[in-house]
Amino acid sequence: MQIKNRPTLRNALLACGIISLVSTNWIQDAGAAEKIPWAEIDKIARDHVAAESPASVWPFEQAPREQLAAAAKKSFPHYFTPNPLSFANQPPELDNYTRHHLTPDGEGGKYRKAGGYLRQRPLPIDPHDSPWWEYINFAIEIHRARAIGQDGFAADILSIDPTPPWGVFWTRQLKLMETAAAIAPDFHIMIMPDMNAGLRRQPEQLERVIETLAASPAAWRLDDGRVVVSNFLANARPPEYWKNAFDALEKKGLRTAFLPVFLGYHNIQKFARDYAPISWGMSDWGFRDLADIKAVDFENAAKNVRHYTSNWMMPVAPQDFRPKAMQAWEAENTSAFRRLWEIAINGGSNLVQLITWNDYGEGTEISPSTGTQFLYYDLCGYYTTWFKLGRPPAITKDAIYYCHRVQTVPLREGPDPEKQPKLFQRMGGTPLKNEVELLAMLTAPAVLEIEQNGKIARVERPAGVVELKADAEPGRPVFRILRDGKKVVELPSHWTITDKADYQNLLYHGGSSTRRPIPGP
Repeated sequence: MQIKNRPTLRNALLACGIISLVSTNWIQDAGAAEKIPWAEIDKIARDHVAAESPASVWPFEQAPREQLAAAAKKSFPHYFTPNPLSFANQPPELDNYTRHHLTPDGEGGKYRKAGGYLRQRPLPIDPHDSPWWEYINFAIEIHRARAIGQDGFAADILSIDPTPPWGVFWTRQLKLMETAAAIAPDFHIMIMPDMNAGLRRQPEQLERVIETLAASPAAWRLDDGRVVVSNFLANARPPEYWKNAFDALEKKGLRTAFLPVFLGYHNIQKFARDYAPISWGMSDWGFRDLADIKAVDFENAAKNVRHYTSNWMMPVAPQDFRPKAMQAWEAENTSAFRRLWEIAINGGSNLVQLITWNDYGEGTEISPSTGTQFLYYDLCGYYTTWFKLGRPPAITKDAIYYCHRVQTVPLREGPDPEKQPKLFQRMGGTPLKNEVELLAMLTAPAVLEIEQNGKIARVERPAGVVELKADAEPGRPVFRILRDGKKVVELPSHWTITDKADYQNLLYHGGSSTRRPIPGP
C-alpha cells in the first residue's frame, strides 16, 4: 500500500457522498489537499522523535518496526482529541495548559478547590513556523507511538456536532486520520465512538460517524476488509441497537467488525452472552489497582469470555488520578501497570488497548509528559515487544527507572482547608500507599539501593526487570545499581518529595537513567 495511491480524506468523503454531514472547514478542496507538504511534515516529525529517542535511550533490544507491525497481536493506545500537544501553536509558557489547566485559578477558577484541572501536561513543544503545525504535531504523536511498537490509535469519537466545544474535537479527529493515511501506512485508527459523550445524546449520528471515518484509508480494517468499530461503553445501548446500525451500514456496502468495550466487568458474562452474536471481539475499560484486579478474576479475563469470542482486547492502564473529580486509584507505583501487561502477555489476549495515550483529565496518559516523563512510554516499548513476539526483549545495558509521588501520603501539613476543603477520594480496593520505587533492567545479578536522608534500602536481584520499594520520605531519593561492590548506575530523582502542600497531588511521577529530564512550565 503506497502513500501516493492513498486518496485524500476529502476525496474519500466525496466518493461516499457524505461530506455534507461533517464540519469540513479545515479540509481543502481536492486540488489544494494534494499540496499539503506531507514529505516535509513527515521529516519534521521523524527528526523530532529520532532526536528525543535515539537508540541509546533503549536498554533493551529493539525489534524492527516491520516485525512488530506484522505481528498477529495488536496494541492500540486510546487517543483523546481534547488533549493535543498544542492548542494554538503558542509557546508552552503561554498556552492553555499552562494558563488554565495547571493552575488553581485557570478556567475561571472552575477547579480551584481541587488545585486545578491537571497535574501534568504533554511535554512542551515549541511553536512551528508553519501553517501545518497541527499536522506536524499529529505526525509527531504517530511516530512516537510507532517507535514503541503501537499499531495505531483507538480514537475516542466524542461527537460530530460542529458547535463548540465538540466541533474542534471532530476536526482534530479528521486531521489525525488524514495525517496517518499520508505518512504511516502501517499505522491505523480504530474507530471508537464514545457512548458517554455527545453520541450518547445523538445516537442517530452513529452511522454517520462510522461511515465518515471508515472512508479514510487510515481506518483499521481486518484482512477480510471489514472496518473495526469499537464503541466505548457499548453496553449503554442494547445489542439490537448495534445490530440495526451495522445492518444499515452493510446495506450501503460498509461491512464492520464489532469490538465492544464494556464498562462494568462485574457483568462481563451477561454482556458477553448478549453481545456475542454481533461481535468480532470484546473488551472492558478495566481496573486500575491490584486489589480490584484480583477481586474479579481479571487475570483470567480472556479465558472468561473465550466461550463467546476468540478476540479479547486487554485494557492496560498506568494509573488513574482525576483532580477534576477529586479521585485517585492506587496503582502502587508501576506495579498495577506491569501486572496488567503480564496478564495481557500470559493470559491469552490477542489485542491490547493502552488506556490511555493522552487523557490527561484522568491521569492515565502514557504519552511523554512533564510529570511521568518517558517512564510509561519506555516501559510500553518493552512490554509491547514482549506481547507481540512472545518473548521479553534482551536487556542490553543496566538501567534505572524510578516512580514516586512528589508528596508523602499523607501530608504532614496540608492540604490547606481554606484552599482544598475536601481530601481526594480514594477509589478502588487498594489503600493509598507512600512508596518510592526503583525499577531496574539488569544484564546480570546486582544490588539495588534507594537512599533517602542517609537511610538506605537495599536488596539483591537477579538479571531481568526487577524492583525495590521503600517508604517515601521528604527530599530527593537517590537510586543505585551496584555489582561486585561497585556503582554501575547512580541516579538522583528529578523530583523532590515534600510533606507540606496547599493541594494534594497524587500523580505518580517518573524518570530514568537513560534520558535527561525535560522540564515543563
